[in-house]
Amino acid sequence: MTELLIPLVNKLQKVTATLEQELDLPQLVVIGGQSSGKSSVLEALVGRNFLPRGTGIVTRRPLVLQLNKAPEGENAEYGEFAHQPGKVYADFDAIRNEIEAETDRVTGRNKGISAKPIILQITSPHVLPLTLVDTPGIARVPVGDQPRDIEAQIRNLVLEYITKPGAIILAVQPANQDLATSDALKLAADVDPAGHRTIGVLTKLDLMDAGTDALDIMLGKVVPLKLGIVGVVNRSQADVVASKSVAAGLSAEAAFFANHPKYGPIAESCGTAYLAAKCSTLLGKHIRRTIPKLKSQITGLHAETLAELESFGTEPYSGREGKRVFVLQILNKISKTFADQVDGHTHSATRENTLTTDELNSGARIRYVFQNVLADALDDIQVELSTADIRTAIKNAAGTAPALFVPEAAFELLIRTQIARLGEPLLHAADLVHNELLRALSSLDLPELERFSHLKDSSSEVAADLLRSCMRPTRKMLSNLVDCELSYINTNHPDFTRGPELLANSDSTVDDYEPAPRAAPSRPVHSSSSESSGPASFLWSLFSSGSDESSRATDARGTASRSPPEVLRVDGKLSRMETVQVNLILRLLDSYLGIVKKNLHDMGSKAIMHFLVQNAKDNMQRALVSNLYKDELTERLLREDQRVVKHRAALEHKLEVLEDANDLLQMAEIHHLDLDDEWDPLTDAGSHHTSGSHRSRRRSLGSSAMGARGRRDDDDEYRPRSRW
Repeated sequence: MTELLIPLVNKLQKVTATLEQELDLPQLVVIGGQSSGKSSVLEALVGRNFLPRGTGIVTRRPLVLQLNKAPEGENAEYGEFAHQPGKVYADFDAIRNEIEAETDRVTGRNKGISAKPIILQITSPHVLPLTLVDTPGIARVPVGDQPRDIEAQIRNLVLEYITKPGAIILAVQPANQDLATSDALKLAADVDPAGHRTIGVLTKLDLMDAGTDALDIMLGKVVPLKLGIVGVVNRSQADVVASKSVAAGLSAEAAFFANHPKYGPIAESCGTAYLAAKCSTLLGKHIRRTIPKLKSQITGLHAETLAELESFGTEPYSGREGKRVFVLQILNKISKTFADQVDGHTHSATRENTLTTDELNSGARIRYVFQNVLADALDDIQVELSTADIRTAIKNAAGTAPALFVPEAAFELLIRTQIARLGEPLLHAADLVHNELLRALSSLDLPELERFSHLKDSSSEVAADLLRSCMRPTRKMLSNLVDCELSYINTNHPDFTRGPELLANSDSTVDDYEPAPRAAPSRPVHSSSSESSGPASFLWSLFSSGSDESSRATDARGTASRSPPEVLRVDGKLSRMETVQVNLILRLLDSYLGIVKKNLHDMGSKAIMHFLVQNAKDNMQRALVSNLYKDELTERLLREDQRVVKHRAALEHKLEVLEDANDLLQMAEIHHLDLDDEWDPLTDAGSHHTSGSHRSRRRSLGSSAMGARGRRDDDDEYRPRSRW
């Protein structure tokens, strides 16, 4: 049945070659260093010269070699490439040339490598059914214009193939080199440390030094591999140049082992013929065990592909009116999904739950702007006034009557300069929220938007215009809020710390300070009686005395004939009372600025939410419908993006490929290719079943195989058949 199983996998490999996600198909992977004899082993298995030869890296792309035994009575030998379906190569020199040409088409001529495989199927009456993958020879030093990391590239490529559980590794190693430095055996040990799926192939036995042999190596005494080590003798480069045929080489190989004093007793387990038979048997058994897993993998891929294809949707409309209705449905969906994104009701058309724990999104990001970005920006604004600024304001507010009542004009003048600085953080917060709304629009998870690129672009443009129009009243309202704070300085605010309170708690108070007695003002409007309260009376009593002291100091220094300069600024050392005045003014400014910050943070956030966010949500559906729900736009809006068209075609092709692969496995079930569950060295390495302990049983790939049993046997990887 091996003759049927391996061609089955070859067909699976062929039909699934276009899949981006490869199936883990059972196959033999040939690895080895440069000049290890890999190519000679493969040609010996095929019986023909067909591989490129030369120095350096010759194999620069993986070559998937599918060997099919020709039906009885047919003597034709030919090859077919998967990238040239239907073209038959009867000339094996032409096969070699096409391998070189196809390699250059992908990798160029600079000796670079590519992981994209070349699939070659060879049919011949002289081969055993096998599937092998020839990988690039492991190189250590780049030559010519090869990439500097060529060793790492080759290593990663080889590991990509041999890491798969479905791979049986053929590690090729020359017998005339030290096994301790074998690149092939080291790579195999990295992925198969127990040696359960590695076959050693020892080449160049005829080139060993006189008096030495590799008998202990082939008997597994040096490198223990559960699947054993097979010695082969290939044609030398001189034989190839001399056009010595593969058949002649195989005859010489058989004679070498039969007549060798050390290898004679084990000659039947040496040579290319034995290696081919061993590999074919092992591969057949391995295929039997992996077919249920393959069916499960194909079924899963089919379900995923079908779901993705359905997510693009079909054409749920007919006629002109049907298309208009469909456009209206999409526009309504865009509006609702946008509002849900902002409100935190995140959902997706393709997934049940799209709430993420990785990062904040949509409405949560807007809240972050308010609670963190805007709050921090406002807190960072502190009173920025110099002592000279404050002294100048006090003196200017006193005017010509330094001893009389000083109004709150100085305080109001100074606090307004600080309040005006709070407008910029508000406007910046509005810009950030505007950007977050654009971000929410661009992240709408709607398949229709991916399917219809014109509709996506047009709806994005309309939505962006709506957001821009909402920004105008938003910015105006934020400016008005700052203007409101500037227009009325409410020193009677309950949270405002007044002068007497600051004076009582200030470290800057002067304990023995008492204002000088002064006559009562002649007009009641300037009264500063003890019944007066608040900053006005406090600032009057404090600042007026300070002004007198400063005036007296100025008068003492001045002369009658001295004239003021063109630009007059405060100068000189602060008096004792001026120090108190400046410190208290600073504290009053800080207290009141804190109140304004709270007001603007609260009202600014609300203004942005109302004029920008809420307006955008409330008017999105109207804006989309009024601009896009038009007869003349329907056809253009529903024109599918070419990328979607190509992707849908690729998905449909992938479905066909998977269904073909499933059909092949169904045929295997019909023909009962999953034979008795015999010992498989790949899974039961090291154990031996005798006729007394081995239970022969038959199982089917299909769901009908459960039958009346309705169970799975002990070590049976049963998978029910998927019906599509």
